[in-house]
Amino acid sequence: MIWYWLVASIVVWLLSAACIIGTLYELGAGKADLKKGDFWGGIFFHGATAILALWLFVKALG
Repeated sequence: MIWYWLVASIVVWLLSAACIIGTLYELGAGKADLKKGDFWGGIFFHGATAILALWLFVKALG
């Protein structure tokens, strides 16, 4: 296992998870406007970072 790819995948995953939790909080609090582009941009960002974290993890496995 290549440690620096593993560290990178963990960091990206933690940032993605924090962003997802923040978005869920906004939805629960009623602060998210589903018609605005910034909300859907965040949803796209979550997916992109999840794919990136998975790719980094697979790269770490060698």
